[in-house]
Amino acid sequence: ASFAKSQYTRVLTYLYLAVFSLLQLLCPSTLSYDWQLGSLPLVTRCTDTRNIITAVAAAAAVGLLLAAKKATMKKPLVFSLLFLVLPFIPASNIFFPVGFVAAERTLYIPSIGYCLLVALGFQRIVSHLNKNQNCKYLAVLVLGLVLVISSARLVTRNTVWASRETLFRSGLSSTPNNGKVFYNYGNFLRDQERKEEARICYKEALRLWPSYVIALNNLATVTDNETDIENLLLKALHLDSGHTTALFNLADLYRQQSLCAKSKFYFSLCLSYPDCLPEAHTLIAQCSSEVTFTNSLKIDTRTIPLKM
Repeated sequence: ASFAKSQYTRVLTYLYLAVFSLLQLLCPSTLSYDWQLGSLPLVTRCTDTRNIITAVAAAAAVGLLLAAKKATMKKPLVFSLLFLVLPFIPASNIFFPVGFVAAERTLYIPSIGYCLLVALGFQRIVSHLNKNQNCKYLAVLVLGLVLVISSARLVTRNTVWASRETLFRSGLSSTPNNGKVFYNYGNFLRDQERKEEARICYKEALRLWPSYVIALNNLATVTDNETDIENLLLKALHLDSGHTTALFNLADLYRQQSLCAKSKFYFSLCLSYPDCLPEAHTLIAQCSSEVTFTNSLKIDTRTIPLKM
């Protein structure tokens, strides 16, 4: 959203993202370790139905402020609202853009204010139901049911973080429009030598985000056909001419094909960047006519902020 050309789009999206975080507190049904690359589409039009949710949330916020003015227990209510809102402000894009679309970690402290609000609201409800014991018991039952459901959600979510595989696989179902979760799972599969499955994941990441340079490079590392490898690496460099891993891999491909002039050219380009792989110094001197091809290309494991 921070890189959207239209200020109108940025404002509408920022407002919706704040409401999305609030909805995550109210009903954490869909959770993900990553919300980048198309997980939450930009709000580009005033006719977008998500603007209705934003408007309802704004009305609810105004209602809470008015209630705080008239409340008999004003201090606890104000304290809860401040604890809910203030810790979230640095991640709200209001004062400066942040490096993520949405992140559940930004809700850890606000959740304390949210829990206090729930407790205050429940206390108010029970105080009004003192004369009606049945309704009072029903309110307690509903609260207990909510706590049990929330606890069960916590336990099931914790299992997702049991291993790298379970974490990366969880993203495939929670945010299926996010190219990065397919890229991450592809990296895991490649590390496990499951190259065919990794290839499928990288291709899906590129289908969702065609300009995903790192995915192009890593797809080349699990491809066997030399022409396809060359095309993938050239496409990656067309999108980002300074991508050092792609430069290194293309140079090494040409070295293995005994195309020394091309190999030295791309190795030289790679070495002009400080983050070029150190092996480039050795391999540039090894170019000879007796090298046979083996796909030993380097995978790019860097996490690079991407423009949204």
